[in-house]
Amino acid sequence: MRQPLEDKVVTISRAQATLTFPASFMLVAAVNPCPCGYYGDAAREGTCSLSTARRYQRGIRCGRLATVFGPIWVGFAFDLNYNLPYLSGAVIMVIGFLISLVWVVQERSEVRTASSSAGRSTWPT
Repeated sequence: MRQPLEDKVVTISRAQATLTFPASFMLVAAVNPCPCGYYGDAAREGTCSLSTARRYQRGIRCGRLATVFGPIWVGFAFDLNYNLPYLSGAVIMVIGFLISLVWVVQERSEVRTASSSAGRSTWPT
């Protein structure tokens, strides 16, 4: 995982061919605030004590994520911390749909701009 982050390419090698693909991406990770997942949530009462939540968070910072990400952990700063309220699956699906819709609109706009500047016809609306 470290090589694609540093080189911004992924190389897949097989017996007959080797292919290289662009791999510029942003790694996004999320963790629960405590073992039950509801510590500090205004909508639902958590079952963990303050000491349990702190011990859990200290373990994530020091050990568990370092085990998962290995050497990447050393090279990057994971210092952003956003406390989000509980979101239902339906809300997450709607947010994902809206984000993908924005991407499609932006991509079409870029294609129209490039086509117009090149003198070609644009995509239909």
